[in-house]
Amino acid sequence: FYRAINCHISRDDQWVIIHSSLLHFNVDWKVARWELLAALRQLINEGITIVVPCFTFSFCNGVQYHHLYSKSEVGLLGDWFRLLDGVIRTNHPIYSFAACGPRAIELLSLGSSTTFGIDSPFALWEQDKARLIMFGNSWKYCTQLHHQEELAKVPYRYYKTFTGSSDFGSGLIKTEANMYVRNKELIPVNNFDSVIQQLRQNGSIYESILEGATITSTTASLLGNECKRLLLKDKYAFVEKPNLVRYRKHNMESRNTKNKLKVALIGQSNLSL
Repeated sequence: FYRAINCHISRDDQWVIIHSSLLHFNVDWKVARWELLAALRQLINEGITIVVPCFTFSFCNGVQYHHLYSKSEVGLLGDWFRLLDGVIRTNHPIYSFAACGPRAIELLSLGSSTTFGIDSPFALWEQDKARLIMFGNSWKYCTQLHHQEELAKVPYRYYKTFTGSSDFGSGLIKTEANMYVRNKELIPVNNFDSVIQQLRQNGSIYESILEGATITSTTASLLGNECKRLLLKDKYAFVEKPNLVRYRKHNMESRNTKNKLKVALIGQSNLSL
């Protein structure tokens, strides 16, 4: 595990964010989990700050969040990683991260006025030598991509505030989380293949195989630069059937326009079709 992860890390990387899908590895995790955690500990001891998602989307549905007891809803690795000495968990009721290493404490000072915005961990990582590792899973699960959607203000998303109760160590308090969410009325389905294919063509994605699973990585800055280039050309670049989403967006805006145009369809035969 140490060699499999370390071969993706360059000398300049200070942050390593690991998105994982452990089901794809042909190993017995009852035993292998300790080997994986030992590998992460070794990397931390070498000066790398390791970060693992511990997202809790249930907060959006009214479930109370507790920074100690709320389990990660995006895989087992986050909860395993939190058992290591020195690991902290960031204060966000939906998009929290477990982090350990020389720079982990910096995450606690971020404002995160919006989930994916300019004062979120995603902005820090894009600017500051962070490597994104997809440990057995697809790039479509890389949350860093949503940061670029918010920066570009893609028209198929909008800001929505989720309100609930959270305990960050001092008892329950009312908590709000402002997220740039997909507009369900437009039925947008994300497809980030264009940016990943371009990064592959540029030689900016490194890939390896371990126990039947694929491990891929790139830096947050390279990912961000390519996303900006594509979204500058077309703000619908990251959705499937972009013309259909545009059409739905136009219809939605037309319904909200005060000056509506009435249309009559007349003819000498059946017009039901």
